[in-house]
Amino acid sequence: QVTFRYYSDPNAMNASMLSGDLDIISNLQAPDALPQFADTSRFTTISGSTNGEVVLGLNNATEALAKPEVRRALTMAIDRKALRDTVWNGQGTLIGSMVVPTDPWWEDLSNLTPYDPEKARELLAQAGYADGLTLRLRVPVVPYAVKSAQFVASQLRDIGVTATIEELEFTRWIPEVLTNGDYDMTIVAHVEARDIAKFANPNYYWHYDSAEFRRLFTLADEASEADAIPLMKRAARYLAEDAAAIWLFALPNLVITKSTITGVAQNATSLSFDLTMIASA
Repeated sequence: QVTFRYYSDPNAMNASMLSGDLDIISNLQAPDALPQFADTSRFTTISGSTNGEVVLGLNNATEALAKPEVRRALTMAIDRKALRDTVWNGQGTLIGSMVVPTDPWWEDLSNLTPYDPEKARELLAQAGYADGLTLRLRVPVVPYAVKSAQFVASQLRDIGVTATIEELEFTRWIPEVLTNGDYDMTIVAHVEARDIAKFANPNYYWHYDSAEFRRLFTLADEASEADAIPLMKRAARYLAEDAAAIWLFALPNLVITKSTITGVAQNATSLSFDLTMIASA
């Protein structure tokens, strides 16, 4: 018999685990709490990966963000390793495109557009924004998004970009940002498997409209299994070079179990939790 409990407060969930009321935390939502579970006689920590790309989404329908120079400037202005270390306690994989380590076409592109604020300011000036730029950063009220937004706004300020943060409950974020595209920038984890295809749809809320990316993606999508991997790598690299979005990090799969629990998978490749192999001594 298995009982699932759902917590809106990650600290309350951690407290329940520490008090012995839970056997497993299936995905730790407060990575800075990891030291609380360091006692290996009581707990086992499992660290893997998920499909969740934490994306700083850019609305390509916004006049400034339609310019590749501006998108690259914003990318160069953000120290993504420092962001991950600050926001998610150093947990998760740095990514540079809409690909995660469990994808067969994974390639580390996280340093393709490296942190370089001086170069970022030069690109902004070339794009006509030497005197500054103001963008709306509308994010859902979830821990990684709110913390990331504060970090991003601070770093963009250093290159003359003002990010006006607005925090929205998901019940507002979905219709206003996802459906109506009423934003300039946003931050959310996209957890669908192999969701690079979303960038081939110009009607999706990023409004990224690249005929070349659609061509590359279609070639990969229609190729044989043997040819698909290198072709999809080309498509992913094109997205990164065009700065279609700013990829922050892939959410880790952080599982805490009682030391008596075995059989929990390291990676989560879907929004599911496989109970078939789990046992308790």
